[in-house]
Amino acid sequence: MLNDNEKEVFNVIQDKEYMSCINANFKDIENAINLGIKEFHELENIVRVASENKESFQSLCKKLQGHNETFEEKYPNYNYF
Repeated sequence: MLNDNEKEVFNVIQDKEYMSCINANFKDIENAINLGIKEFHELENIVRVASENKESFQSLCKKLQGHNETFEEKYPNYNYF
């Protein structure tokens, strides 16, 4: 049984008009998902090592220098996503 996120991905892939508008195909979506999974696992490992080394959240964010609008509001200079 598919979870809600998987259903949403399948709905997007099946929407031929939308896929055409964003100039994407199934392989593009599959590659994006696989890349996201790979990057998530890399980040998971970085966080695990930082935790084992008792590194602070702000120190880790400063070192990673990434971006995410949600974290951007709270930690404008220190975020990864």
